[in-house]
Amino acid sequence: MSIRNECTREWMIAAISVMRGWKSFLRALNPKTHSQKYGGKVTGSLSGKTKYLVAGVGCGESKMEQAKTKGIEVTEQELFMCSLSIPLDDR
Repeated sequence: MSIRNECTREWMIAAISVMRGWKSFLRALNPKTHSQKYGGKVTGSLSGKTKYLVAGVGCGESKMEQAKTKGIEVTEQELFMCSLSIPLDDR
């Protein structure tokens, strides 16, 4: 399993992502819409077509293990928001 650590938008263009464990205030920013703006697709479950798991602090170990098993790249929610130039605060 690799972990993405670049703050750029290019990685999400036309990628299929799954977002798990996000805090409610971040979900309110509608990350799915932002991803779609750049041609990305957000689904509810990991599959062979999934390129990224965007993991929040509440992302379960089973989801992380599933990503590892399937060779899906993991990125943290803060990096995803940084890539979209959406500021985060410490709510």
